[in-house]
Order: sequence, then structure tokens, then C-alpha cells
Amino acid sequence: MLFNVTDIVDTYVYRSLKVNFDIGMATAAGLYQSIFGFVMIMTVNYIIKKINDDYALF
Repeated sequence: MLFNVTDIVDTYVYRSLKVNFDIGMATAAGLYQSIFGFVMIMTVNYIIKKINDDYALF
């Protein structure tokens, strides 16, 4: 019942590979997830570095 609302990228990639075997769409979704995560980490690290340099990752 909640499947349409609670579907996330991880389960979509898993379902694309296991159930539908759609390698292209699974690769594109995984790449999007990786790029989004990298941008998010860099942005938050930049903000933390401005606030307190000791808490930044690098």
C-alpha cells in the first residue's frame, strides 16, 4: 500500500537489476546516487569548515 510513496533509489536499483534486469537504468540511477552523495558531502563539509575548522573532514 505504501510502495508508491516509500520507494527510494536503493530499492529501485536493486529491483531494476534483480526483477527487470535493466542494467542501463540501474547504472544510471546508481551513478546519479553517487554524484548526489558526493555533492552533498562536499557541500556539508564546506559549511562545517566555515563554522568550525576542527570538525571538517578535510
